[in-house]
Amino acid sequence: MRLSGPAVTRGAVGRVKVAGTGRAADRSGAELQEHILRCVVKLVGVRGFEKVRLRDVAAEAGVSVGSLQHYFDTRSTLMQRAFAYQGERVIAELESAAQTGASPWQRIEALVSYATVTDGFRDRCTVWLEFSAASARDPGLRSVMERVYEGWRAPLRDAIEQGVQQGVFSPAMPTEQVVDMILTLIDGFELATAGRIRGFNGKRAHDVVLATTASVVGLPATTSTGA
Repeated sequence: MRLSGPAVTRGAVGRVKVAGTGRAADRSGAELQEHILRCVVKLVGVRGFEKVRLRDVAAEAGVSVGSLQHYFDTRSTLMQRAFAYQGERVIAELESAAQTGASPWQRIEALVSYATVTDGFRDRCTVWLEFSAASARDPGLRSVMERVYEGWRAPLRDAIEQGVQQGVFSPAMPTEQVVDMILTLIDGFELATAGRIRGFNGKRAHDVVLATTASVVGLPATTSTGA
């Protein structure tokens, strides 16, 4: 078992050269950091947050532990940066999804589809729950968690409020409570899916979340695909 990655040297233009990998290994400092953070997220999904060590990340990323610590001096810093990186990716993708629908309901459909009907849904659920559990003990991770939740809340809130203004939604509860319900429902499916509970998957989550949301916002079933 390899405890550290291959040696890393720097070229004349400050790019990182990873030796002995047998692959194209020239990366700028920023590219290498992003590569490392992606590896952390992957390992969290496989091993769990508490079991990921610096030597594991170095081996996965194909760098030395020394090179890893050049960018992330402690494990705590590395894990916070990885979660922040993953969180910012999620927020950016949510913002993109929210722009794909022409109507308020279509935007909600796009957001729910992003959350549920994607490749690797179970792995993503596992990563999210691992970081969620760790955030209960780490204020730095908790602040990232709060930003991600607000990144979810904002586009859902906007779509619901616009639907109300246009007269296509008549919610059975205040907008903030509708948003709470949607996010709690998605979180519940993610928990069951990550726990390998039989029958829980992204497709089931997609259908149940959309049907429940349509009912709560007062959207007639006959218009739920074209409102």
